[in-house]
Amino acid sequence: MEDIKDLEGLEIFLWYACNVRCVFCYQKDLRFKYKNNLTQSEVETLLRDGFEQWKRFVIFAWGEPTLDKNLPHYISFAKSQWYKHIRIHTNWFRLKDTSYVSDLYERWLTGVIFSFHWYGKLHDDITQSPSSFANLDAAIRNVDDIISQDTTFVLDVNTVLYKWNYRELLKLFLYLGKFKITRCQLNYCSSLELFTNSEKKDLMVEYKDSLPYIKKILYISKKIKLKVVIDNIPYCVIEETYYPFIKDNIKNDRVSHLVTWEKRDDYAATYDSVQTETCKDCIFSGKCMWIPRDYYELFWDSCLKTLHV
Repeated sequence: MEDIKDLEGLEIFLWYACNVRCVFCYQKDLRFKYKNNLTQSEVETLLRDGFEQWKRFVIFAWGEPTLDKNLPHYISFAKSQWYKHIRIHTNWFRLKDTSYVSDLYERWLTGVIFSFHWYGKLHDDITQSPSSFANLDAAIRNVDDIISQDTTFVLDVNTVLYKWNYRELLKLFLYLGKFKITRCQLNYCSSLELFTNSEKKDLMVEYKDSLPYIKKILYISKKIKLKVVIDNIPYCVIEETYYPFIKDNIKNDRVSHLVTWEKRDDYAATYDSVQTETCKDCIFSGKCMWIPRDYYELFWDSCLKTLHV
């Protein structure tokens, strides 16, 4: 697999429509407020413009890209524009259909990012969708079959850690270790601007409470050689033993642009985080994404510590 660390790309948000209702989704009810999707002409224009601006990969995302009937065409069109990496960020429902997955692959889909938040029934509860785990299990096996034939195909997993699931996430990572996964992203619940403080407190867990469980995940992941990326969690709060593992797996693989029918923004500019005095001289400064603002406003930064060389 080619390293895309220094490549610029597009992350095109086709629309807010989604077929699951994850309880922590930072889009909340935007799917009802904004019902229009990007038109075929708009997506094609974005892809042409992106390639002229030296962007060489594209991710189709938000809310659920496979609900857009034009997705297969967009993948073919991106290939015709000479994009090297074409991926989708999906909740996987349609990828349980082997023929659908095969069609996207034949059109030049080069990778999948699955949203996968727990193992078994709790995943169904989190997504508020019955049988969602069973469907995801079928989908990940379909993608795993593709990787068996094409080792360049990328399978990433995105997991949100929050109050309902953090104590049991080790089960999920042991399950994921059975598959040919390129990277598991452990993403702390944040960016909840549409939620009240009371709702945030019902979703977000303090670092000090979740850290024993995060350390177990990192320990097992090292043992089974599962690459885990820590996101929205300041690196300094994690035990020093794991710093080399964190350094090897820092998420710095793209400078993308979020594109919706409403706006275009630089990806980094959309991430709302706080750099405290503690952060300024840290060895992870410039690599760590600091502390999410909504977490900081609820819990402050009592766990943070400056790490020196």
